[in-house]
Amino acid sequence: MYRTKTCGELRLTDAGQQVTLAGWVQKTRKMGGMTFVDLRDRYGITQLVFDESKDAALCEQANKLGREWCIQVTGTVSERQAKNPKMETGDIEILAAQLNVLSDAVEELGKSLGGVFGDMTEEDAKALIQNLTQGVDEGKLMEAYMTMKKEPKAEEAEAQDDGE
Repeated sequence: MYRTKTCGELRLTDAGQQVTLAGWVQKTRKMGGMTFVDLRDRYGITQLVFDESKDAALCEQANKLGREWCIQVTGTVSERQAKNPKMETGDIEILAAQLNVLSDAVEELGKSLGGVFGDMTEEDAKALIQNLTQGVDEGKLMEAYMTMKKEPKAEEAEAQDDGE
């Protein structure tokens, strides 16, 4: 199954359930033997926890994740020790048991650039993706898109002026 729940719907009442989520990596944080990943889909954000003491190989796999990678995770909903009141899902986290990388953003960037990275290393590509996506405000992007859509293209404006 692709997913059993969305990132924005899990609450404390779901604690103990095994779930499968899919989405994009918003950010990762490494603290001691733990890796925390904020997973995002169109419905919200859920924190994932990879514990090196429980599964070192899985934690190592999570340590390789980069921003905007598309992943699928299966794990158990657990109450967070340090709750985050700023997030709708801030009372829970997912204790990850399985990780499946659906799409590597670095690889996808390479494809979109025609496979040409030049001398760019994988770390440089990850940094580029981080810089391109950090602080992107979807509302501002939509506003810019709508503005461009409303403004007539220069060629169209000239054609209208010429009576075509």
